[in-house]
Formats: sequence, C-alpha cells, structure tokens
Amino acid sequence: MNRSLTIYINPVTVNSIKVILLCNELNIKPNYKFIKLNLGEHRLSSFLELNPDGKVPVLVEGDYVLNESNAILQYLAHKHTSSLWPEESKQQAEVLKWLFWQGNGWNKMVGSFTHRHVVLPYWGMENQESLPVQILEGFHLHISRLDYALYDKSFLVGNKFTIADISLASYLILSDKSAMPIADYVHVNRWLKTLSKMPCWQESRHLLLETLTVKL
Repeated sequence: MNRSLTIYINPVTVNSIKVILLCNELNIKPNYKFIKLNLGEHRLSSFLELNPDGKVPVLVEGDYVLNESNAILQYLAHKHTSSLWPEESKQQAEVLKWLFWQGNGWNKMVGSFTHRHVVLPYWGMENQESLPVQILEGFHLHISRLDYALYDKSFLVGNKFTIADISLASYLILSDKSAMPIADYVHVNRWLKTLSKMPCWQESRHLLLETLTVKL
C-alpha cells in the first residue's frame, strides 16, 4: 500500500469507480478511505475541509489535495508516465474532449440508471418509479453518440486504452445490474467486451460486487 497516497471514495458511485479502475490499471495501492454518503459522512466538517463541495473522490498526497474525478485521473496517469494520458498534444486534446463530454449529459443520462437501480437500493432507499422519459431519450442519444465514435475503433483515442475510456466506461461497469438498454449498440458492446477482459476491469468489478453484498 502507498501510505503517502490517500483517496477518499464511496466504491459504488461512478466517480469513485473511475479512480478504482485507474489505480488497478496502474497497479497503485492507495490508502482508500470509504465515505458513507448515505450516512452523511460527506457533510462532516473533517471531510468538508478537504472538499467544500462534499463530494468524493478526493485525493490527498502529502500537502496536496485534489478533487474532481477526471482531474484525479489525469494527475495520476501523467504522474506515472502512463499511456493512459497520451504524450501527443492532439491526442491529449481528444482525451480532454471526452472527459468534458462525460461531465455534461453523459453523467446525468447514463449515471441515472446505476444510481436508481444499484446505488439507492444498496443504501436502502429503493425507488420504484420509472425513470423519466427525458432521461431515457437522453440515454439513447448519448449511447448512440458513443456507439458511433467506436464504429471503427477498439478504444476512444488513438486506438489505445486511455483515461477517456475509463471515465466513460465506469458508468457501464454495472450495466447488467442497472437495467441499461444497451443490447442494440453493437460497438459499445464490443468495447465493453474488450474492457471486461482487462485485469483492472475484473478487479474493480469484483470489488464492486463484493461491496454490494455487505449490509450497511
């Protein structure tokens, strides 16, 4: 374990899943500290001192504190000189494009499925209401955009696995448990099949499934 690196997470939330995927791919063993969002631990003054927004993940490395999941992905990938953050400036720009895109509509439209069907039930707050029509329409719009982008590619940027793939795929790692209607998206499914064979994906999914079996 790297005791100089602490990351505050909640392992069933997508922004934390991103960081877990990255650390497993880089073989980084940070000191993970679980923040129980359902118990309001993110609103404690000790946590708000680290992130006034009251959100996970948060990276702490010595005196350096960094929040925002995509920023953490870029920081760690670059620090470890990984190809997850490309060296070439145009490819870096392409990765950033997908990170910004994920932070907009993808986050809400795709993230709603896992939040509704996995996270809330795990927290004992299951909601039986159907997702709004605008979420369903937005979901298909964004998945279609991703499917088109993957038409002739194994990965999103430079045909290599990057933090762009991690940022978007984190929302789909539990797609089978989230009632996500992705069966018709051939290229997305091919991409997910490739990712599912990677050790970082398998380790991260195992942690998630194991976490979901623990009673709160």
